[in-house]
Amino acid sequence: GLIAQAINHAGRNKKKERYAALSSNSNGTANDDSWDIIDTLQQRSVELGILRGGRMLREGCFDLALASFSSTSMSTQEMKRICSQVFQALKPNGQFVFTINNARDQGACGAALHKDASANMSDIVDSVLKHLSLCRFDTTVKNRLSSRGIIIEAVKPKEFIDCLRMPKKIIWSESQLEDPSQVLTLSMPRDVAMELEEYSIKMFDNGVTEETYCPTDDGMERIQKVSSFATTLRRQLLHTTGAAHVVGLGMDRLGKDVDHKTATARAKLAYYILSSLVGRVDGSARGRLFDVQDHNISGFHSDNVLFSVSRDEAPWHTDGASADKAYDAVGLLCITPAAEGGSFRLSNAAAVLDRLKGRLPKFLLYELFRPLPRDILENGKGLGGGVGLMKFSRSSELLQRRIQHNAYPIFECDNSGDRVRCRYMRHWIETGHQKANITFPPLLKVAMDTLDSALDHGTVFKGRMKSGSMLFCNNMLFAHARDSFVNHSNSPPRHKVRVWIQLQEIERDLKCGISPHFSI
Repeated sequence: GLIAQAINHAGRNKKKERYAALSSNSNGTANDDSWDIIDTLQQRSVELGILRGGRMLREGCFDLALASFSSTSMSTQEMKRICSQVFQALKPNGQFVFTINNARDQGACGAALHKDASANMSDIVDSVLKHLSLCRFDTTVKNRLSSRGIIIEAVKPKEFIDCLRMPKKIIWSESQLEDPSQVLTLSMPRDVAMELEEYSIKMFDNGVTEETYCPTDDGMERIQKVSSFATTLRRQLLHTTGAAHVVGLGMDRLGKDVDHKTATARAKLAYYILSSLVGRVDGSARGRLFDVQDHNISGFHSDNVLFSVSRDEAPWHTDGASADKAYDAVGLLCITPAAEGGSFRLSNAAAVLDRLKGRLPKFLLYELFRPLPRDILENGKGLGGGVGLMKFSRSSELLQRRIQHNAYPIFECDNSGDRVRCRYMRHWIETGHQKANITFPPLLKVAMDTLDSALDHGTVFKGRMKSGSMLFCNNMLFAHARDSFVNHSNSPPRHKVRVWIQLQEIERDLKCGISPHFSI
């Protein structure tokens, strides 16, 4: 309620905007209000006058964060979480200044930050500095309140490069490329599958769906094997293969003695639970899960329509078409395969880029590294149309300006070349130029022709998914594609379910000793 009041007040007061986030509630326990306000600012960035929307918030848009730690209630875990949140919210060179009350005056402080209640202020400060260092802050200690406690100043490095948005590239060995299906296949052990299926059925029968599921400590105790499997999957996506074809989920067991609709709902809940343990499910644009089904509409010939809701071929792409939002991983669950066609393809874009660097002249390679305007896809179901404000926002003049603003490169690399990010969808680049009234450069066409051909050549997976199988890939390192398909009237229509997952912030938190519940 306090967050909403602050935002509403800011909306009324155009001269002075005030944003506030609480790190603890009235009971003194830590909560996620700081995340809540950042999400609110992202969703209402235009209304609040924050330029460039989510990108500012993702890269840091605050100069200063002030806090007074309540030593009687602040636990080590809560302090770690707050430090991590503040680091992300601050601009480079932004400052985090906070006080810690003297342990002699607040005896519980030692108990809160250390199990040893007799810990002195020096031990507490050392512990705090350790956590700040793990979160990559630069720190300077100044004892300005000698009788009451200490003030700690932490600075986000000016030269900081947000490597979280640019993962380490994954290049397969020659032996892996000889048998990619074996490399990609990740079989879910029988005991893990049974634990996930039984827990999902129980939760669903108690009225829980993928939209209402919220992890609890008791629930986590019941799915420890699933959690361990999810950790393996996350590491595979980030560090080893970059993609995984997960098999072993029993659609027949989830659908035992129930109709197809109930079986599908149970499977979606199981899929969401697993995904939420892999990382933080990002449902900010299209919901926690998105049903990929044909709605008899063309992705090529309609405005503001996703290929996910058509039967058209979906050429090579990574998911996400906004400069202000990027997804670490994408997952796809097969409920029902198409009667004909619909094969899924996967290619390592990071490896493709390495090959192109040795083949393309610099003037062509430049086309893949410069910001390119992309078409605008509105949040929601992706079915086109729009009324009211959406219709106005897609008027030709306003859409032209929005597209010019929505520009980013196909590839980005750090100076070492060890980190790379690919964000590609040729169709949205072409329609973006067209709608923004920008002449399409011939050199860009040649560069993308070469890229598409290289992705074809580098395909590591092509096949039709079976019911119950799941495909996950690192959305910044791998591109994927889908063949067109046909549904038959005498068989269930093709039905897949997509999920978008943020992985790297979870890895960062775990390195800092934070054990968050991943789902939102």
